[in-house]
Amino acid sequence: MYKDPELILLRNRFLLGLGVALIFAIPIALLFFNRFHSTYSDVYSAFRRQDSFVIFLTDSSNCSNCSLIEQVLKDQEVAYYPYDISKEKDYSLVQERIGIVSSALKVPAIIYIREGQMEENLLNITKEEDALLFLETHGLVHTLE
Repeated sequence: MYKDPELILLRNRFLLGLGVALIFAIPIALLFFNRFHSTYSDVYSAFRRQDSFVIFLTDSSNCSNCSLIEQVLKDQEVAYYPYDISKEKDYSLVQERIGIVSSALKVPAIIYIREGQMEENLLNITKEEDALLFLETHGLVHTLE
């Protein structure tokens, strides 16, 4: 069986080119995918940017006062990130940034983050007045009602 040396050379160059293209294409595709299809929550992304923000922690499976406290935040026009600890996939990463152990973290909770670091928190909020006082203390609302 006769093999044409030019055909073999062409085939080898094609395979080499394909291999080099894959070596560059796969990492670029992974980088692109991770950049634009991140599984991180808005809260974790804000931590990574070193932003100042408010987190409203809830638990959709077990939270009796969450709707009351969320209404306080809305009424006071506080910009906040809602974060459901029972649904978010990056909970362990956020919890690490917050610095509160899981057993101590009681919802509903308002956590104030300044420049990517936890400044103050209010856990297991039962009264509207407590939430208003916390927001006023940190300058997140202008007046108490």
